[in-house]
Amino acid sequence: MSVRLILRQDLLALRRTKLVWAVLLFCPLLVFGGFYAVVSNQTGTNQTVLLGLLGIVFPILVFVPMLSLVVSAFSIAKEREQGNIRFLLSFPNDRREVVLGKFCSRSLLTAGGLLVGFVLATLLSVFLTGTLNIGMFLTFSVLTLLLMTSYVSIATGISATVTTQSRAIVASIGAYLVWNVFWIPAVPNSIPSLLEQHFGLSNSSLILLRMGSPSNAYLQSIQYVSPRTEKLVETMSAGSELGSPLVAVSMLIVWSVLPLVLGYWQFQKADIS
Repeated sequence: MSVRLILRQDLLALRRTKLVWAVLLFCPLLVFGGFYAVVSNQTGTNQTVLLGLLGIVFPILVFVPMLSLVVSAFSIAKEREQGNIRFLLSFPNDRREVVLGKFCSRSLLTAGGLLVGFVLATLLSVFLTGTLNIGMFLTFSVLTLLLMTSYVSIATGISATVTTQSRAIVASIGAYLVWNVFWIPAVPNSIPSLLEQHFGLSNSSLILLRMGSPSNAYLQSIQYVSPRTEKLVETMSAGSELGSPLVAVSMLIVWSVLPLVLGYWQFQKADIS
């Protein structure tokens, strides 16, 4: 069984659950609904679109990581707890393909819902402004998908290292709190702030440390959407100095890969009988 077949099997299994419909309904509502709520009270062209996109940054930061973790937390842990993992591994197939297949299926599911929302938001912007800002929407969509794959990778990696669903969800909740709450500079006594106080980090080290969170890296990467986003990003980051958006995007890519590698490394050593 190849990665493609595992992906297909997992999507077929998800199709019979309420989770897939929740994702496909919630994601478009999050993106399109938030965009409409902002632009419906604005006038203009490019400025209207930019304000609409920036208006959904905070909802995306709150809900996309949460949704990605929920969708992916049980991907492998459920198979192990129910004993189905033996069926998957009974084929001429290695554990790397199981991890990659699960990651791809959960990413495709969440990405599908988000892309529907972005397509609807693009059509709405054309209707309201009479212009198509495809570059702005495409850039914002790609960055949001990178945020999503980062958290899908984290949850899939966690799911590959634990044996029960309860452990997977507890660890995923912990990951959400660390990377999406306590790592944000605006949060009082955030983890980077505490590390700075106790270890006297240099300014450049602190910037890189803050970008260690996928959510903070995403926030800084949206400077690629428009040069006018820099001031807003600085404000939302509690006035912290900003690192390069290229470094931020690189961090998102690292987060999309590294947890999978670590999860596979532990999964490969696991005794499954």
